[in-house]
Amino acid sequence: MWAAVPLAAAIGVAIFYALRPFVDRFFVLRINNHWPYLRKFGRGLPTCLDRPVNAGVERLLAAAKANDVDEVLLVGHSGGAPLVLPIVALALERDSDLGRRGPSIVVVTMGSIMPAVALHPRAQWMREMVRRVALEPSVQWIDCQARKDILHFWSLDPVGGIGVKTDPQWRNPLIWQVRFRDVMSPDNYERNRMNFFRLHYQFIMAADRRAPYDYVMLTCGPYRAIEWAQRGREIADGWPPATATVSLATS
Repeated sequence: MWAAVPLAAAIGVAIFYALRPFVDRFFVLRINNHWPYLRKFGRGLPTCLDRPVNAGVERLLAAAKANDVDEVLLVGHSGGAPLVLPIVALALERDSDLGRRGPSIVVVTMGSIMPAVALHPRAQWMREMVRRVALEPSVQWIDCQARKDILHFWSLDPVGGIGVKTDPQWRNPLIWQVRFRDVMSPDNYERNRMNFFRLHYQFIMAADRRAPYDYVMLTCGPYRAIEWAQRGREIADGWPPATATVSLATS
């Protein structure tokens, strides 16, 4: 029996090294390292995420107070979505006039994994942060979803779908359904259609061709974010001039 122990250990090491390329390709270690902190964060417990969230709150309040732009845009992609929504909610606790004076405040979540955090029964704090932003009339929240991205929650209402009680006063979010086939060239799309992480990151990459959704134009272009979400096809087809100024804050 004891003779089998070295053999079992050798097999275990061999399997570990055989699976390492798979682990690296699909970011298994990164994901596993991320989730314990997100789980605690969603419950409102102290984590290493508190510091960047608090810094984001201060940056948002400072940008609003400076009042030297038309729009402050906060972007939360993937695991950034569960952070950017509390940034806005906590900033509103500090300044209830946020968005009512000065620049408009827009939060954009893309490929969001926030529901994976908020669906936990003990993640009441995260659900409260979502509810606060959903009810706020002075803030615009746009949630970008793409059916081809299997790493987020396609076609899920990010408020009601996580168990936040329906309220007739809900103002947010506007759900923007994105087609990666429109954004990427045919060759690029075919080459990456089974590369799930590559598609997941298309949300924060430039488009190959004119399309209703283009991250660079959304964040740095001449139109406000809400205009892109509401009439992106019209803008992409016509590209008439506009004068809106955009300030970008990322999470």
